Amino acid sequence: MTSVPNYQKMTKEKFLHIVELMGKVSGTKQLLDQLSDASLAIWDTLLHEIEFSQLFNREITTCGIDLNEDGVEKTLLFLNRIRIQLGNENYDKFLQFFHCISKKIAKSGRKSIKPLNELLKAVHYQKLSFEQANDIVLNIDYIDWPKKIKKKESDRYRIDGQSDQTLNKIAKEAKRFKEEALKKGVSEGDEKSQISREIQEILNKKSYQDNASEYVYSHLGQIIPLILYTWSIANHPQFPKDTQIVSLLLFIHSNDKGLLEQVRTGEGKTLIVGLTAAFLALCGNAVDIVSSNRDLAIEGEQKCRSFFQLLKLESGHICSENDDINHQSYRLDLNTIQGNIVYGEVGFFQRDILEEEFNNKKIFGKRYENRKKCLIVDEVDNMCLDRARHVLYLSHEIQSLKWLETLFINIWAVVLKTEINNPDDISAHIEDISQFIKQHVQNKNIFVPNYLHKFVNYKIKRWVDSVFQARIMREDDHFVLDVSKADELNNSKQKTIIVLDKDTGVEQYSTRWSHGLAQFLELKYRRKLSVESLKAVFMSNKEFFQRYRKYLYGLTGTLGSENSQSFLSDLYQVQFADLPTSRKKHYFQLPSKVSIEYVDWLDSITKQSIEETQKRPVLIICENVESTENIWNELVRHGIPPHTIAKYRRDGDNIEDRFRKNRNQRENKLKDLADVILEQEKNNRDNKEAARLSELKQKNEAKEKIDAVETSYKKNALLKEYNNSFIKELTKLLEGCSLDDLFEKFVEKPEETIQIGKVCLSEKDFDLAKKCFEKGIQCGDISGFANIGLAFSIIQLNAKENVKKQSRKQLKKVIYSLEAVKRNLMANLKIAEILPPSTVDVLKTISSKENYYQEQITGKLEVIGLHLHYLRKAVGDIVEP
Repeated sequence: MTSVPNYQKMTKEKFLHIVELMGKVSGTKQLLDQLSDASLAIWDTLLHEIEFSQLFNREITTCGIDLNEDGVEKTLLFLNRIRIQLGNENYDKFLQFFHCISKKIAKSGRKSIKPLNELLKAVHYQKLSFEQANDIVLNIDYIDWPKKIKKKESDRYRIDGQSDQTLNKIAKEAKRFKEEALKKGVSEGDEKSQISREIQEILNKKSYQDNASEYVYSHLGQIIPLILYTWSIANHPQFPKDTQIVSLLLFIHSNDKGLLEQVRTGEGKTLIVGLTAAFLALCGNAVDIVSSNRDLAIEGEQKCRSFFQLLKLESGHICSENDDINHQSYRLDLNTIQGNIVYGEVGFFQRDILEEEFNNKKIFGKRYENRKKCLIVDEVDNMCLDRARHVLYLSHEIQSLKWLETLFINIWAVVLKTEINNPDDISAHIEDISQFIKQHVQNKNIFVPNYLHKFVNYKIKRWVDSVFQARIMREDDHFVLDVSKADELNNSKQKTIIVLDKDTGVEQYSTRWSHGLAQFLELKYRRKLSVESLKAVFMSNKEFFQRYRKYLYGLTGTLGSENSQSFLSDLYQVQFADLPTSRKKHYFQLPSKVSIEYVDWLDSITKQSIEETQKRPVLIICENVESTENIWNELVRHGIPPHTIAKYRRDGDNIEDRFRKNRNQRENKLKDLADVILEQEKNNRDNKEAARLSELKQKNEAKEKIDAVETSYKKNALLKEYNNSFIKELTKLLEGCSLDDLFEKFVEKPEETIQIGKVCLSEKDFDLAKKCFEKGIQCGDISGFANIGLAFSIIQLNAKENVKKQSRKQLKKVIYSLEAVKRNLMANLKIAEILPPSTVDVLKTISSKENYYQEQITGKLEVIGLHLHYLRKAVGDIVEP
């Protein structure tokens, strides 16, 4: 099936809007040529730009500014970028802004474009918000705009509630603490011993042991220089920069309220996180650090470990494939006054919370008892804003769902043979195919156990929809097909489907698509078929971050607009700080280029990159892995040697190691370096941010009630609200119930009774086990396990009459069940053998001989064959009367 991309779709409303725009612009041959070369789907974008360009020329000329003046072309460029950022829905608001600008310039005695360009430049580079710029235009004389812009920019480096006097104090403290750290005169080779003596003296003080936090805050002049000096020794020759020290002090003086800091890329967020974590841990707090992905969490902890150890602080991460090792990170020496530090991905922390609170696993030990818990978040805007609605579910496999394999492969076969000429017809196809499959299940042409029929009828449409999604989804865009990190450690060479986060390009190793989508993608790429899982226990990112209340600290390169900050402040009760860079940035933005055709787009990027590599290294940021590969191939085709291109296409591709080698030589020859780095994109914030945030707030309000019952400490409130009605009903139902009553009322699936029967066997309660397996047979067990369990229970009970006869009878039923399972698997194997790959792209990715699903079925058939062999041998050829 070929799907039309969203950017090529045309609605009636959009077409009418294009007609309206064409009536507003002056038609020229150049305009008609430009439109004829473009897709109709982007005509509205081009016409908006042309319309505004014509309006701009008229208004600027009316104001008395010469269109040939230096900087006028840049003015139009800035205005167009701001217009695009605001979006078409705010076009009237933008036009009103521009008309106000025109009036202010017309009234001014100074006919120069420079004040306007300073204003627009500040808005474009997010030094001012659009609202702030609009306020300047409305209330300040044109000639005074530059002064007001500088004043507004300086205000950005304030923290809510902090006065200029407090900020000056922080600046003086930073300078003093740095000087004191640099003064520490310790003979070479004795630095670590000196640090050990100093920190141990602090830890031994009674005043510290009585109240660690109070002691640390009252002795900042001793603690901060020691932390800075320790970092310089642990990471020699690196010493914290002034901005990094200020960042630490801002966190310290945030007055018991969370703080999010904007720290530009390259300013050393890892160092700031390490310094802040050490300070908070010395205060006796349990410090959790959330990184945007697993690899960054591991790398951050490893880089800071020696620094923490010098300060006698313990650290660990929860990103290991071994849960026992992860849990041990929470249970480091808890007898110390100082707290410990744990790094991880947000999903890992959420998982452990849910496991402890709902599955009663003792994961945290006493870590959070009698300690404040603090959270430091890297890329805090991505976690708390872009992904606030993200929810982590604890999925659990239900054994009954393994019998859906035959159903899934039949759905896949039917949809694969369906021709789609119009994407709008998909809904009708989903309805038709769902009815077709339901009828075949009902007629037992497709094998599904009877007790799952109701579930199948409920889910069938969603599964069929997932098949159509799977047909459209592309490798290296929505997911990658590669060996997972866990499989790499186990030396497995089998590639699996790894979900990609489209916002960041990060591979989500613990994420799986639901509603059968993961299984249908496995069929598409001939992977081993997993079992569908269901979800019951969950936690949203919002709920997780709100648990830390006033001890939420974060760093990001992009705090975003006033809308974003207002939303974060409302949601998490935090304040904000925007730190300047340690050095002046020599950065300027070139005009954008638009290519209508994909081939032209690739060619333009390649030629521009080759030209720039003659002077400097080039970084190419791509939307997805597919684009990364295409640009890489194009560069090679144009003669760039492959060894000079460092390709970063997945987490863990450590391109930094290559550039660390021969460091001195690299620094001397930086001018001659012609390497091109391809990196996956961290997407720009949505242009329709205000609308999205409004929607997000509404969604959060609707979800408040759900979030309120996600955690165990809120259960009492839930019980009070509903007047204990659930508990009362359950108690009434259980009172006086026999085992048979419980089975009748609560157990519906054979897998449940078999599980209970296994427990009874382990406890050697063979009478109860026998009842469980009999119930399993009654519920319709088709695996034969209930019959095996019943036969074993009969033998163990050793009844005097007909033990052999009864047990042999049950084993014969097992043989019958396994033969039925074998027939279904043979049918699945036949379908798997004849099914063609769904698209040409799949053939490019996997070999025609590569079929792990076929191998999986073959392996199951071999196991069943062995079972049947030994069962027949045990039963023998005796014919029972």
